[in-house]
Amino acid sequence: MEADKLDPPSMICLTTTKYPANEELVRRYRRWLFAQKYSACSQYAYPRAVSQFAEFLKSKSFLEVDHLDVQEFLAECAVHGRQPRSIRGQLYALRIFFDFLNLGGLVRWVPPRVVTMRPIKRHLPTVLTRSQVKKVFSAAISDHEQALLEVLYGTGCRLGEIRTMKVQNVDFENRRISVQGKCGNRYVLMTRSAAKALRTYFKGRERGYAFVVQWPRQRVRPQRTKSGQWWCRWKVYNERGKVIRENRGFIGKKKSKKYAEALHYFSSLASRDRLQRPIGLFPLSPSVLQKQVHRIGLRVGLKVYPHSFRHAFATHLLDNGADLRIIQELLGHRSIRSTEIYTHISKKQLQQNFDQCHPKP
Repeated sequence: MEADKLDPPSMICLTTTKYPANEELVRRYRRWLFAQKYSACSQYAYPRAVSQFAEFLKSKSFLEVDHLDVQEFLAECAVHGRQPRSIRGQLYALRIFFDFLNLGGLVRWVPPRVVTMRPIKRHLPTVLTRSQVKKVFSAAISDHEQALLEVLYGTGCRLGEIRTMKVQNVDFENRRISVQGKCGNRYVLMTRSAAKALRTYFKGRERGYAFVVQWPRQRVRPQRTKSGQWWCRWKVYNERGKVIRENRGFIGKKKSKKYAEALHYFSSLASRDRLQRPIGLFPLSPSVLQKQVHRIGLRVGLKVYPHSFRHAFATHLLDNGADLRIIQELLGHRSIRSTEIYTHISKKQLQQNFDQCHPKP
């Protein structure tokens, strides 16, 4: 079938380009992003945008591109229904790609750097009130959920930083955590309640990811044949959580064991093996964390996501008089402009400044 019949009309065709040299440059670009330790999201999104641009160019080489080609590509994205923020992301990916080509001496200038877009209107996020935060906290039904909410609201971490947080990087004495996010490694402070919730959740665990996939312990289940014999099998895991073998046990018919006796016998045999994957080897995926927080909020009729607590963290600090520069440092913002958005949504701070500065009481 033809490619245009396979792809929906609202999307730009993602088939491979007809120009082989462009394909090779995209592959090298992907390896370069990996070598430069870009985030997993960027390693996926940037080459994808460049591949779309290559398909738009058809048989034209990247080395022959000028700023008019970039403008036409972005206009084509808009025609196919892409939002301004998404188009800006496409432009940024092309800038990084042509910087890569320029760094390698393949092009003398960077055409996407010449192209500019109109400023995008900043979206003011909806912020949870303190009473709403308490309401969500009351809906947590496990140590895992309680610790997750406490860390989200008590540190202001990004979702990626929560996901890659490790037990050994939590400093309970100084109440700070070393996390790794899109801005590299940084330290975040945590509240006393967050530290207490983490201690309870870790249950003495000293290594591994903080919020992890917890598989239940493998159960030993004896099976009885029609002839009255008992048998059982169980998986054995290594320290990396991989299945290394499958062990079996057998009880002959002559011994005529009951189920409880067979269970005790097989359990004693299996007690010498590792029946459970080690906890902390694998972090939760971003989608799982999103769903967990969203599910907790639905129990009390609120639509919340992990980033909702980051917004609440910054706004409530500002309401209580925290300096904007301090909030910038706590959030890990590179630019103060990213933090200034909270000055527009802090209604309490706005009211205090209005009452203090207006000449007529």
